[in-house]
Amino acid sequence: MTENAQVKKRVERHTFASDGDGSDGLALGANRPDERTVEELERRLALVQEAAGVGIWEWLPDTDELWLSSAALSIFGASPHRPDNGIAFYAERAIEEDRESAKAHFQAALNSMADEYKDEFRIRHENGTLRWIECVGTILRNDKGSPTRVDGVIIDITDRRVAEEAYRSTEERLMLAQKAGGFGSWEWNALTKRIFLSDTLWKICGEKARLNWVKVESLEKYVFEDDTDQVRAHILAAFNSRTEEFKNEFRIRQRTGRVRWVETSGAIIRDDEGEPVRAYGTVSDVTEQKLISERVRDSEAELRLITNVIPALISCVDRDERYRFVNDQYSKFFGIDKPALVGRKLSSVLSPRSYKQLKPLIERAFAGETFSIDTWVTFKDRGERYVHVSYVPDLGPDRKVRGFYSFVTDLTDLRRSEDALKYSRERMRVLTESFTDYAIITTDTEGLIDSWNPGAEKIFGYREREILGRSGNILFTDEDNAKNIPFHEMAKARKEGRASDERWHLRKDGSSFFASGVLVPLYQNETLTGYAKIASDLTERIQYEADLHQARTDLEARVASRTQALAETNAVLLKEMEERAKTEEQRLTLLRKLFTIQEDERGRIARDLHDQLGQRLTALRLKIASISTLCEEHPDLAELVDRLAEIAATIDSEVSFLAWELRPSVLDETDFVTALGNYVKEWSRYSGIFADFNAIAVSGMKIHKDIETNLYRITQEALNNTAKYAQATKVDVILEGHEADLLLIVEDNGKGFDIRPEDALKQKKGFGLVGMRERASLINGSFDIESTNGKGTTVFVRVPLEG
Repeated sequence: MTENAQVKKRVERHTFASDGDGSDGLALGANRPDERTVEELERRLALVQEAAGVGIWEWLPDTDELWLSSAALSIFGASPHRPDNGIAFYAERAIEEDRESAKAHFQAALNSMADEYKDEFRIRHENGTLRWIECVGTILRNDKGSPTRVDGVIIDITDRRVAEEAYRSTEERLMLAQKAGGFGSWEWNALTKRIFLSDTLWKICGEKARLNWVKVESLEKYVFEDDTDQVRAHILAAFNSRTEEFKNEFRIRQRTGRVRWVETSGAIIRDDEGEPVRAYGTVSDVTEQKLISERVRDSEAELRLITNVIPALISCVDRDERYRFVNDQYSKFFGIDKPALVGRKLSSVLSPRSYKQLKPLIERAFAGETFSIDTWVTFKDRGERYVHVSYVPDLGPDRKVRGFYSFVTDLTDLRRSEDALKYSRERMRVLTESFTDYAIITTDTEGLIDSWNPGAEKIFGYREREILGRSGNILFTDEDNAKNIPFHEMAKARKEGRASDERWHLRKDGSSFFASGVLVPLYQNETLTGYAKIASDLTERIQYEADLHQARTDLEARVASRTQALAETNAVLLKEMEERAKTEEQRLTLLRKLFTIQEDERGRIARDLHDQLGQRLTALRLKIASISTLCEEHPDLAELVDRLAEIAATIDSEVSFLAWELRPSVLDETDFVTALGNYVKEWSRYSGIFADFNAIAVSGMKIHKDIETNLYRITQEALNNTAKYAQATKVDVILEGHEADLLLIVEDNGKGFDIRPEDALKQKKGFGLVGMRERASLINGSFDIESTNGKGTTVFVRVPLEG
């Protein structure tokens, strides 16, 4: 049935009359209305529904006939050609969740004696749209109370429900935001002079929530006493001015006594005359922000302090290549004040050439890459510098690059020093490798070998890669290791500054050889860093002395074998005496040749050491000193250079002393007495033992060159024995002249030893004593030694003078 037909049917059932005389409406009597009247009624009904935004419906319970206007059908989202299924259509439009409730609510209204019906539920249009509707109806009943007709309207309240839901959500979100954000809201009424605080604002004040409006004066007790005047003045200034907004920070004291920082922001609503009528705003607890701000300020101050003392050029540049921050080193390097640098373009500070060199690196930083690079860069007024450059992108909250940080370290001096050090090391390597007759070894404080020259490889047999990192104890014999000789040698070197020794050592192949060496400690800034040792192979010299000793032993054996024959015959005795004299002459000749060879060889070695190694060591020390000056600003490198200088100085000193001991030039350049006195003085300085030299009645005496040389060597050997074994603190050397002879006395206050007849042979077998005796015999002198346990030792050498 069409809507027009339904309207006609309703018109036929009901009588409509206007309140007046019918001039402003339609007068319908009992007669059937004409077509025009129906159309006019339909038009007016449509206008009313359109103006009110409602739809009209009617239901007849007896026939279960449901009539819906076009507006009602539109609100229901139903087709105008819907099937006519009565009141079931109305309830079935509700969504499944609301359907049972809608049916029950409608049925309850019908079953009661109520004259009105009202309900709200959700429906789903045929296009799937979900809408809220409100149905309001009037229930007409008969005398028995049964419903005979229900007339009503349908209203689409979706927008209202959405607004109400949004309002509730807004209220909830506001409350949640205040709780989560730690802020509260307030509202002030100028008429009542009272203020309303939100729950969270009461909590900030340390109080329970209150729903009533309170007097403003009652809140003053929460303001911190030192801030009260400031808060009053700020509020009065804001309300008395024409401003519409204000903000302030101050402290409050909660009821528990706890002090908190708060920030209040407010807006003032004024009337036409500018007088405040209402104000509202928020209060936030900013205690943590205050503490964080203070920590940030402290951190920024520390950062500025740290960046200003770091020896690097530190800067921060934005996407426009403008400086945002530079440290003091950056400002000093370019000679521009920091305030003048901030905001300037990179290209205006760097030279065109340096900017061109750095531009690819800047682009990499803007691309988000973190990297470091060492390169040469040409700076304005600075020339070409070797720098270490690090770039770190500055990422914003959105993870986009908004600039970069750069760290530039000038390594020019370091680079040049490293090049010079490499050159120096190479020269040092060539120098040490050129002396293959001497083993030059260095160890750390634990005695582990850390350098090994070709001379050491030649003497000991170990290659450098085989020996580095190993203990120096493997170079000593098992007997010396059992006595802990290496440890005692290092202890003596630390105590006395040097430790000289002559002992047997082991080669890689297990063979032993006799070596002479000196060990010195190495210090860096008064800290022990290791030891250096110079050693030479004395095997040939020992072999010469052994051959000499064997010759003497053979001679004595021959003399002993012939002693018995002397008693038998004088002729045989004379012959033997002649043979002995001849043999003695041969022995002396051999001794002279041996000592001459030794002196010549010592002189040659001493000259080589002085002329070649000495000059090269001096040049090396001068070069290291120049390098040390360049490394003053680089402590780590300076420490390494200082250690090189110390090692070079030690080697230079030991080589000089060794050359001087081998052949003191003073014997050729000055008189014997002065040379001997100088040696005693120099020996005292190196050994650390006090020594006194006295020359008595020798001025003007003519002393043969052989006598000078042998007495000088005897003095050397006697003093060396004192340093090695006597543990003396004082030595006296006396050279006394007589009419017919010259007396040399070397006396110490050391531990001494008992000389027994059965020890005579053992004394003769000692290389030192043998050498002194043989040298005395070469110049026709006598050699005697006196010693007692605990009372020192005295050596007497008396040499006749030629008439």
